Amino acid sequence: MQGYLDAVFFLVAGVLLVVLGAGLVLLLGRP
Repeated sequence: MQGYLDAVFFLVAGVLLVVLGAGLVLLLGRP
């Protein structure tokens, strides 16, 4: 069960990093 929770945590953290990264690129990419 602990391994499952760790996997979910890393998955959520990865998704958040990707979303934040994409948001920063879009914001900085605007003129």
